[in-house]
Amino acid sequence: MHNFLKAWLPTRKPEPAPPVYSLPDNHAAPLLLPTAALDEYARLLAATHRLSQHAQRGRPLLRHLSDAAAYLDHVHALLARDAEVAQATVPAAEWLLDNYYIIEEQIAEVKVDLPERYYRQLPKLAAGEYAGYPRIYAMAQVLLFASDGLLDDERIVTFVRGYQEAGHELTIGELWSVAIMLRLSLVERLSELAREMLAIHQQWQAADRIVRDILKRIGRNPITPVALPTSLSSITTPLDPVFATRLQRLREQGEAARPVLDWLERRLEAQGTTSAAMVQREVRLLTSLEELVGNIVTSMRRLSAIDWASFVEELSVSEATLRRDPAAVYPQMDFATRDHYRHAIEQFARYSRYSEAQVAAQALMLAQRPPQPSIDEAVPDAINAAATAQHIGYYLVDDGRSQLARAIGYQPPPLEQLARNVERHPHRYYLGALSVVTGGLVAAAATYAARNDGKRGSIAAAALAALPASSLASSLVNHLITSLVKPRVLPRLALKYGIPSDMSTMVVVPVLLTSVDGVLEMLEHLEILALANGDPNLSFAILSDFADADSEERAEDADLLRRIISGINDLNASHDGGGRRFYLFHRARKWNPAQGKWMGWERKRGKLTEFNHLLASGDERAFAQIVGDLDLLPQIRFVITLDADTELPPGAPTRLVGTMAHPLNRPQFDPHTNRVVHGYGILQPR
Repeated sequence: MHNFLKAWLPTRKPEPAPPVYSLPDNHAAPLLLPTAALDEYARLLAATHRLSQHAQRGRPLLRHLSDAAAYLDHVHALLARDAEVAQATVPAAEWLLDNYYIIEEQIAEVKVDLPERYYRQLPKLAAGEYAGYPRIYAMAQVLLFASDGLLDDERIVTFVRGYQEAGHELTIGELWSVAIMLRLSLVERLSELAREMLAIHQQWQAADRIVRDILKRIGRNPITPVALPTSLSSITTPLDPVFATRLQRLREQGEAARPVLDWLERRLEAQGTTSAAMVQREVRLLTSLEELVGNIVTSMRRLSAIDWASFVEELSVSEATLRRDPAAVYPQMDFATRDHYRHAIEQFARYSRYSEAQVAAQALMLAQRPPQPSIDEAVPDAINAAATAQHIGYYLVDDGRSQLARAIGYQPPPLEQLARNVERHPHRYYLGALSVVTGGLVAAAATYAARNDGKRGSIAAAALAALPASSLASSLVNHLITSLVKPRVLPRLALKYGIPSDMSTMVVVPVLLTSVDGVLEMLEHLEILALANGDPNLSFAILSDFADADSEERAEDADLLRRIISGINDLNASHDGGGRRFYLFHRARKWNPAQGKWMGWERKRGKLTEFNHLLASGDERAFAQIVGDLDLLPQIRFVITLDADTELPPGAPTRLVGTMAHPLNRPQFDPHTNRVVHGYGILQPR
């Protein structure tokens, strides 16, 4: 099956003398090496690999998969049909029949997880038995062979780690494709075993037809020995163990079957064997086949249970470098953000002469540089900027990308260059594209009209086409822009243990108090929000105004205010919040001469503005009534604003806080321009 190595000799334990393993020829039986031995086995395999220096499509693995899947379907249908009519089947067929849904799942996953673009990016081997195939596919084939089809997490990790320790670092894409290639290899191997199952089944059927014919003759004349059937006397090839053993069922017929049995013994003697030896060979064949098929089905189950995300992070060389982040932020991020950083490394490596490990090392080197001495330590945001530049992600996905690109000689592809230019000059590109497309459509209409109606017709056509052309151009340009400029993924801290105390957060719901039913409904909604998100460093508040009115006060105001105050106090009492779980911030009406009404200042926006002012300064004058422990307010770092009909799914506050708390998202304020120049002061999920 493999021709990589001449011999393999473990050297870790000289006493007693270890066995000698070798990668055999194409017809050898698989090995079952001990897990510890896979390390050295992978090292020697790595020494035989040489990668192609040119990107190539490679040999079509998905065609292999389709062929294997089609053959498995064919064999499964035949075996299932025989099972329905109670015909004897190969013992291994039971594994195939009972677990075929698992096999179909593996095939479907490979088809989805191995698109053509991804397959092209996998490094291919330049020479050897697997020349033109992805390196990781060759590794999967060898590992499957060395494990006798029985895989588990420990064996896979040991093999891949040993390969990389030989100096052959796998790319991040290759590590992600380990599961794909193992599934593909298992399906291919199973199709080979299905071919053996079908061959055995056919031998059984051929022997059974002859036995039935002879039994029919014996039944008509049980005393006279039957003549040797033509179907037997015409056989010139060596007898198969399965066929020969099946014929021996005739021994129960005594002398009547003697001519057939004598013929069988003579043929086996001519082959240098005996009937007893053929029985033993058949037993070994069926047992080995059943064990192999069982191993493969078991391995398919195990592959589906492995945490491949943890596998990639454990074995990625780039990951080990990223975790040395000088800001110590990388290990605290969630998986999606870490994966985003790794994709950035893949992109840099793909369009530069640096490997992924070298790109990660260069980013780490930039992040480890000492802060610039010109930083004004009296300005907190300057210190924040220095801390941001010490995070490795600043050079992978943020403003420091240009520094890393220069350091490694990165040459971005044309589409990425265009996307970057569009992001830097959005108005120029957007308005320019609209003008060009609209002008082109109008010119086309005018030209067509000029050919038929002359100059006057072209002017009329241009005027009539201007409005629909601009609408069509807007739709077309919007589609092109959204296809070209991908959504920006905001990095996020994982906050595995919930919101920490130094990131205390308050969820606020701005509302108008208009009716008793509305107040009760709002209190119930606030309690549901709290029950769904029980983090101790998360508080919930209602920011309330009375409805617009012609007078400063209304008769029903006092009852509405009394009910909502009572409701907030009841919530704190029932949830043992100590006045720090539920809050009320209520404003009185103010006269608005522009509207000619008494109302809450600036309505919703005004409530949020004055609440933020309260948090920043402690000034309570904007609110006529406050319920809750005010000692907590100086500790509130983040505010989540919800509409009265907006849900807050469990875990959503933690994810929002984790995003805002990430160093690359923390707002940096320029006091000269009164603007946030880096990061975000407000996030609005889409």
